[in-house]
Amino acid sequence: MLRADSDAECTKVLALVILNLCGIVIAQFDNYYNWPDTSPPVVKTETRVAGKETRLRCHIKERFRHIQNGLNLTWEHKTCRAGYAGACMENGEWRPVCGAPGQPCPPILTLVEPQTSDSGLYRCQITLDTSVITPNIYMLQFVEKRREPPTIVDGMNNNLTVVAQMVAVLQCKVHSLVPPTVRWFRRLDSPPLSIRSPTHNFIQYLNSTYKLLNCCPVAALSQRDLYLSKLVISASS
Repeated sequence: MLRADSDAECTKVLALVILNLCGIVIAQFDNYYNWPDTSPPVVKTETRVAGKETRLRCHIKERFRHIQNGLNLTWEHKTCRAGYAGACMENGEWRPVCGAPGQPCPPILTLVEPQTSDSGLYRCQITLDTSVITPNIYMLQFVEKRREPPTIVDGMNNNLTVVAQMVAVLQCKVHSLVPPTVRWFRRLDSPPLSIRSPTHNFIQYLNSTYKLLNCCPVAALSQRDLYLSKLVISASS
């Protein structure tokens, strides 16, 4: 009988210990999801072309996703020269780019037509209860870039051999600072005796006549300033 009472007491003590451990784990889990990481961010340095839209992302950690509506997010800017980010962090004044009480900034800051005068430090800050954290700091340097003409980087003077009745695909890859217009022309074996189409549909090149093809939109590639246009030739075309 004494052994049974002893076993019952041990069971109660063990159950109490497990409950306490569960309470500690739940409390720590709750703290993990509700308290920010206050470790200082690393300044990310980037060089961008002036006049070209630039987007900066405030990386809100996954554990804040469920309480984003309660976050007060602001973006700030501080004038700074390239190579002096460390000194600028300690001196100078941060100026708000957006954000007001009750009207937080979006997680992605869009600079539509930034100029060289917009160079400097950019940071996003999140206020949650009494805590303030800075997930990201960017050091941006906007530089003027001469508008160079588009250049074809792939697709020039390429010969393609295909089996009869099969589909042939030609591609033209272009490097351009602005979205280019790519036009495809087909060489005519014998120029038509009478060209009824508008004259801009035909061009003369190296003693040959080429006809404009109405096709082939231009798509932007994942690499910056690269665009691709494809021409699909089938037996019926």
